[in-house]
Amino acid sequence: MGTDGETRRCVGEPRGVSPRVDCHGASSSRYAGPHRLGRAFRDGLTSDPRAYAGGSPDERIRNVNAPSVSIRRSLPRLPRTAPHRTLADVASPDPSTLPIQQIAADLRRLARQRNRLVVSAPAGSGKTTQVPIMLRDAGLEGQIVVLQPRRIAARLVARRVADQLGCAIGDEVGFQTRHEHRVGSRTVIRFVTEGLFLRQLQQPGAVDRVGCVVLDEFHERSIACDIALGCVMRLQARRPDLRLVVMSATL
Repeated sequence: MGTDGETRRCVGEPRGVSPRVDCHGASSSRYAGPHRLGRAFRDGLTSDPRAYAGGSPDERIRNVNAPSVSIRRSLPRLPRTAPHRTLADVASPDPSTLPIQQIAADLRRLARQRNRLVVSAPAGSGKTTQVPIMLRDAGLEGQIVVLQPRRIAARLVARRVADQLGCAIGDEVGFQTRHEHRVGSRTVIRFVTEGLFLRQLQQPGAVDRVGCVVLDEFHERSIACDIALGCVMRLQARRPDLRLVVMSATL
């Protein structure tokens, strides 16, 4: 292409419309309309999209957002065919029908006999929500701390488990993230992010009330998760009663 305002025209193309590269780098087709048509389109006086490419290069840069605005205004409002649904309206599966319930008795028995377990089950089988409840029903002493790799997962899973047990969040089931804590003196199942758990380990007596540590989504293998695994295994040398459970869909 040449200087400002010049465009490259292919052989055989009509003189009115030719391929061009705008001065801001966008490829499109150019309509050689008068300058006043571009100004009218910019000011909303016309809906002719050919006015977008009309005028000088500076005029086209000022009008770069005009076509999308005009198109949105011309779209008809479609009638809503179905009522809006929220997450609370979506039916959740019955916990008793989840596949993880097939090993519930064996898991409770082994949790009482051994201090290290590996739970491998396909995604969607109910590991994250049901295994902490099974460990609680096994009669283990102390809190059950479930490590989650993300904050939103810790919050949502804690609310789901609290809803299944029929208690308020922060009562028997709680969660702890970097900016939000919902735990109480009666909390038995506590969902914690991996990074926060490592900071808690640096405090003296932080795990004295913990009876079981569950590493969920272990196949993601983050640095925080690997360090947490090593720290808990070292703690078991001093506390043989401390349980360690590793859960994953691919182990």
